[in-house]
Amino acid sequence: MGAVRASHPRFRRQGSTPRMVLTEDDIAILKQVYRHRFVRADDVYRLMERSSDRLSRRLTLLFRNDYLDRPMCQVDRYHEGGSRALVYGLGNAGARYLKETAGVSIGATDWRSRNRTYTRENLDHTLAISRFLIDLEIACRARSDLALISFEDILA
Repeated sequence: MGAVRASHPRFRRQGSTPRMVLTEDDIAILKQVYRHRFVRADDVYRLMERSSDRLSRRLTLLFRNDYLDRPMCQVDRYHEGGSRALVYGLGNAGARYLKETAGVSIGATDWRSRNRTYTRENLDHTLAISRFLIDLEIACRARSDLALISFEDILA
């Protein structure tokens, strides 16, 4: 029999932090999460057009290294139909990376604390807007005669 993989708590960082080197996909994920504030894992899979298994492992690694965070308000005691996809927000290390390395204009704030104070109602609203904008982006990708202009481009 093979070795049993140790699982980690879903909403706490525990044990040693695994080493990682950020990839271009990781940076794209951080930018998408920052752009939308909170994003469900299944929307990340759709945006990135990559294997959900591989991306799931990367999302976990980004979470364990504090590049991403998982807001506690997403925890449901019971949800008919089974578990929902995990929701990710920007972590402190992710915000620091985007600000210092990727040139994204991010104000100084404690993102982890900010994510922890979010309420379920606010999260549901943010996720509905996020889903709409992601659906719009994916629809525009499918048509060569349309282009989605980002908020950053509009403001510039």
